Amino acid sequence: MDNIGAEAFAADLAKIKLPEDFFLMVSLFGATVEDVVKTARILYSYADGFEYNASCSHSAGFGRAVGEDLDLLVSILVGLVALGKPVYLKLSARMDVAAIVERTKSLGIAGYTITNSFGPEDFKIDGHPVLTNKVGSISGKEITRQALECMQLVRQHTTLEIIGTGGISNGIDVRRAMYKGVANVCAIGTGLTGMSTAQIAEYIPLVLEEYYSAEYADKVNRFLARITRPVFERMKYQKFEVTSNTALADDLFELRFKQPLRDCGPGQFAFVWIPGLGERPFSVLIADRLSFLVGVKGTCTKFMQQLKRGDKAYVRGPCGNVPEVSGKILLVGGGTGVASLYLFAEAHGWDTVAVLGAKDRVHLYDRPFSFHCKTVYSYNETELYGVTSRGLVTDYLDNIFVREKPDFCLTCGPLGMVKKVFEIAEKHLAPEKILGSLEFHTDCGVGICGKDATSTGFRPCVDGTFMTRMQLGI
Repeated sequence: MDNIGAEAFAADLAKIKLPEDFFLMVSLFGATVEDVVKTARILYSYADGFEYNASCSHSAGFGRAVGEDLDLLVSILVGLVALGKPVYLKLSARMDVAAIVERTKSLGIAGYTITNSFGPEDFKIDGHPVLTNKVGSISGKEITRQALECMQLVRQHTTLEIIGTGGISNGIDVRRAMYKGVANVCAIGTGLTGMSTAQIAEYIPLVLEEYYSAEYADKVNRFLARITRPVFERMKYQKFEVTSNTALADDLFELRFKQPLRDCGPGQFAFVWIPGLGERPFSVLIADRLSFLVGVKGTCTKFMQQLKRGDKAYVRGPCGNVPEVSGKILLVGGGTGVASLYLFAEAHGWDTVAVLGAKDRVHLYDRPFSFHCKTVYSYNETELYGVTSRGLVTDYLDNIFVREKPDFCLTCGPLGMVKKVFEIAEKHLAPEKILGSLEFHTDCGVGICGKDATSTGFRPCVDGTFMTRMQLGI
């Protein structure tokens, strides 16, 4: 995930209240003793311990570059240990771990994290580098065998604690890592790929059951087959062909492709990748012939605005979940947020009522909703035009609730609008009957990067995107 800086990270940590029996270990990186110790001091009051990452393989001048400079590494660890909290050193199995452990084990550190991901590696699709950085690292089950071997090697050189990681994803992995006291504790990271918060809470007890009794292996495998393995299939890039690119305003267009996005339902999103420029997540407007409603904001969307019939782009998805809703559904959308509501109108038909708004008529994407919804209320902020009324959707929403008496309310749009919709809707519906979605950014789409996490700890890409007000933290 992005490095937001120590001060901003400290501000985020200040909002978290953990149980007293939790141990919060903060991972650090840096190329000088001064930078690392300064960062640790900023985060000191929130951390129970520190992990120094001396093994990241694709950040020039950091990570592995420091880990292989033993004199510098020793100086950094001495500076961290002097702060008085437990310090762990994170290494990669592709480093000379025996030499590093021999040099560092007597410095007063608490132990080692084994192993970091492997790299740097090239990742290409059709000859195009997938990553903006061009190189990245391998993680997950592909490195578990080497990770276990590295833990055993480290144990031969020290009695300090070992945190076992590197594709650990089930109870059998944990048993292998902790066999005869090799690892003291294990961490599951990529093994949770694609799992929602509720699914993680269901999965961890299964891992513990399997750890104590191998007879639970089938139960764990069935869980993974149902939850996580399909995610990896959906995350494969597919080449899509543009069939139309319709300008709706100077900064708004509808991009349509020839192919369908299979297994996509209401509330889900997908990534569009433009080689050399990057990728962006967009709510799926139409799934049968994949379409997106795109607002122009940066380099990537400006390039997408110029795509022509026959041009190609890469797509992965769908991501997110389809919320369970029933009865009469009130859809409240603003701006490009209306895109995430259209599939609900298509799926539920005349059981839906749409309340849609935008800053002006040309930015208001409302006409297609009239083919499915029982009623469409359209508003814009600046002008009167046909059946469109002037004002904000929230100006009229209270009366619409009284008139339509919906069973569910789904809303998506700018933060201010969504917050106001929740406030109004809560006068008419129970909190669990009101779901909202906000614009967010995620790099992975499978719950691992953490960039989209809300203030209450939920991740829209796996817990939503449509969530309750509590989950959204607004």
